[in-house]
Amino acid sequence: MAPVAVRSAAQITGIAPQFLVDDLDRAIAYYCDRLGF
Repeated sequence: MAPVAVRSAAQITGIAPQFLVDDLDRAIAYYCDRLGF
């Protein structure tokens, strides 16, 4: 009898969103001033 291969489901262990911006200084100021980051 041949061995049976068992597959496990893939799991997401984390995410890292990225936001592309045209003006980095302006974007940083917005996130700091308006969003509190």
